[in-house]
Amino acid sequence: MKRRRLFMLVLLAVLIASVSLPTAGAFAQYTFTCSDGTEFTNTVVLSTNIRPGSYTVTAMGINGFDPVLAVWAPDSQEAICNDDDATAATYFATLPTTGEVAPNNFNSRITFSNNTSSFMNVEFYVGGLGGSTGEFLLVFEGMQYTTADGAGDPFAIGVDAPVILSGIPVAVYAIANTSTLDPKITLTDADNNPIVTDGGEEVSCDDAGNDAFCFGLAEVPEGSLEGAVIGRGSNGIPGGQYDAALILDTTAFDPTVPQDQAFLNYTVGSYNNASTGPYTMIFHIGIGDVSAATSQTNTNNSTNTTNSSNSSNTTSSSNSTSSNTTSSSSNTTSSGSFDAVLAYGDSLQGTIGADTGALFGFQGTTGDVITINAASSQFDGLLLVYGPDGTEVARDDDSGEGTNPRISNFRVPSSGTYAIVLTAFNNNTPVGSNFTISLENRGGGGTTASTTTTTTTTTNQGNTNSNGNTAAPVPTTAPANTSINTTTTTTSGGSNVLNFGDAVIGSIDTTAGVTLYTFNAAAGNTVTVALTATSNYTPVVAILNASQQPLVTQRGTAGVPTVTIANFAIPAAGTYTIAVANLSAPGQGGNFSLVLIGS
Repeated sequence: MKRRRLFMLVLLAVLIASVSLPTAGAFAQYTFTCSDGTEFTNTVVLSTNIRPGSYTVTAMGINGFDPVLAVWAPDSQEAICNDDDATAATYFATLPTTGEVAPNNFNSRITFSNNTSSFMNVEFYVGGLGGSTGEFLLVFEGMQYTTADGAGDPFAIGVDAPVILSGIPVAVYAIANTSTLDPKITLTDADNNPIVTDGGEEVSCDDAGNDAFCFGLAEVPEGSLEGAVIGRGSNGIPGGQYDAALILDTTAFDPTVPQDQAFLNYTVGSYNNASTGPYTMIFHIGIGDVSAATSQTNTNNSTNTTNSSNSSNTTSSSNSTSSNTTSSSSNTTSSGSFDAVLAYGDSLQGTIGADTGALFGFQGTTGDVITINAASSQFDGLLLVYGPDGTEVARDDDSGEGTNPRISNFRVPSSGTYAIVLTAFNNNTPVGSNFTISLENRGGGGTTASTTTTTTTTTNQGNTNSNGNTAAPVPTTAPANTSINTTTTTTSGGSNVLNFGDAVIGSIDTTAGVTLYTFNAAAGNTVTVALTATSNYTPVVAILNASQQPLVTQRGTAGVPTVTIANFAIPAAGTYTIAVANLSAPGQGGNFSLVLIGS
């Protein structure tokens, strides 16, 4: 274990800083005042433990945010403050959670050093000039993982009101400066043990974008650091497939927990501690408006639940098990466009027919991280998810046990009504085949009446213990599902009536060679029709006018099951028809799911 001495020798002039906690308001926040009178409130604090050497830390504002930066040695009260720096103004970045971050004249930068022979604690404070809010990157240069570091270098982030209220997920990146280092980021507890979720998953990331080696919002391909870069001037350090990112949504955390009691602790090492080398550490953090939130919560303090050390509060969710049975007929669903409306935590049982599937709706909120499990011992299932605009946003065949589908840790991109389709992968499914389906949300942007589980956490390798929110994202309860249509629709050939927002499971009528749906629309309405073939064929979909003449047609291509007519402008008020057919084998059947969106 590293031994530390709590003092710091800096390369630049030492400024004396003071830190105070205001007593008013529901949310505590730090005000950091530099010796030259520069003051920034609503700050975010990070801390680490550094070996002897020289370091640079840079605060990069995003979207015009003007960060003010302070580096502070808690024991000696020595500090450096900086607002705008000419070199920092040339810094740029491209990261999964930010996209391209252009150079910014408001960026701040401080160079400091530890000229002793021991490790030491250092704290970093970032706020907006004049108390402004926004988001920023904090970039650490000079970091290096060696065999003497044990599990790795420790970092801690204060996840308090400013961070939580910003709505920005806390993102931590480790980009190797050499091809010999394979970095890994792990969230740890007070005993330097990795945090593990209730499902047994370690909260860590080795290779960003790889769901087998990464937890949370960085496990999806979009979380990969291939194509990422961090640099200044004309020089940049590229990201790669083995670089690490740990991205956690903290919006479900309790913002009333005092700032000195709410930390997430990270250890940065390498995969199996097998490689060493220099790396650049990057944090993407937001600062929300605490003053506005304080005025809103002062009247509700009596209902707030305060987290305490080692307490375990129960998350509120329905966890209900109910029976939902679809019709055994191949032409109808029993309860309309949605067989059931799911809330987070629900687990349902049901049956499907040979030519139909089951259709469920749920209300998603931006930032929710959902998992959908479907299981059956009687058929090979397929899961599809459609967004509020009718486009397919996720699908899975065999990621669960055996041939069962499972969509894991899908981050809801925007708030609205989503449709879940569970259907059979082939046409040999017996009528009345049983299944179970469940919907979970392990953390995100939804309003929640539940409380988070808390634990005692500490910065690794010896920093002071503090009681804070648990590292792992927690389930939340979705808002009421009041906007989901539940009108009955049929799925055979013939003229079946749809309303905007309806989603149906269907099959192509083998007698007519086409399945038809009608809908009413007004002049100027914009219509989207999203169709996904759920059996092996190439679909074609068209919108017809009252004379049954096609106004717009979209033909599928081999191997691509989804066909979408997007944002078609209705020319005149009247009744229109949607036609679905088999392009690869005209006149033959095929199963599909279809969503009609209109505005």
